[in-house]
Amino acid sequence: MPTISDVLSMAKAALQTSDIDKTLRGLSQAVRLMEEKGHFDFSINTFDISVCDSVVTLPSFVGTVLAVNTCHGPNYLRDNWYQYHIGGLGSEKWTDCGYADELGEVCTFREPEAASRLVAVVEDPRDNNKIVRAFGWDDAGKRIYTPNSNGTLEEGFLVPTISGYPLSNPNAPLVARIERIQKAETNGFIRLVAIDADGNQVLIGYYEPQEKYPKYRRLRLGGGSTWARIKYRRANKNYTTVNDWIPIENELALQLALVAVFNYWQNQYAIAGTAETQAVRMLSEGQLVSATPTAVGPQIIRDTMDGNCGGGMFY
Repeated sequence: MPTISDVLSMAKAALQTSDIDKTLRGLSQAVRLMEEKGHFDFSINTFDISVCDSVVTLPSFVGTVLAVNTCHGPNYLRDNWYQYHIGGLGSEKWTDCGYADELGEVCTFREPEAASRLVAVVEDPRDNNKIVRAFGWDDAGKRIYTPNSNGTLEEGFLVPTISGYPLSNPNAPLVARIERIQKAETNGFIRLVAIDADGNQVLIGYYEPQEKYPKYRRLRLGGGSTWARIKYRRANKNYTTVNDWIPIENELALQLALVAVFNYWQNQYAIAGTAETQAVRMLSEGQLVSATPTAVGPQIIRDTMDGNCGGGMFY
């Protein structure tokens, strides 16, 4: 895969700018424009992950879950609306064997086991006093508001980020449910720890330096699975340096996507639409010729259920 530095001069020319920040923004938009046109190979990947208590929280690089295998075999994937289906599970906290239920998006990789205070552990001293703000409800079901420096109540509360001295916010109540996290860009990782009234500590978040609004997809699996294999489409990424890699190897298609972005910026929608269509066509044709040919014609599927290994049926 090429890096941005490999296509930088072409990108600046297509976007008609010499400004590096504007070029990085244009490249981010161009790649996103192409990735959202279909499930191209360059935007799809696979990884294995451990499952805890039938639940798995997926990393931030997962944009869309496409398929799930567990240790028991392929799963039928159901979206977050299935709980409202007349034949669904409703609010039951279990999933049928052979199924994977999408539970929606969360901001921590696990939930506090009880109402807790939150503590941020800073791994890089340069992140001292960087902002980490949590939003949610207390143990009485009341939405949390805390006073700012002027005494005015604001939604949520700050989690202190004091390097070497993890402390909780004395103005914040015990947190029962966390809705979202707001975080400044940092130099290192930040760990979010929940400490309940008995002093039990649980790591519930581990945030990357570039994460500002952590958001992860969560699945619930059936059958007591201990691991899962996830086929997914990558989450869209905003490029920040010339060392970031570009997933699109077809430079002409990327150039046309950049031309489309530039003309969208100029409100020239007809020109932008034509360039976008041509870029998508090139990517689609490239994927078509590089895809592995699928089997055609009759296939023999051996019937092993009756113990007759030599038997088979034509389909």
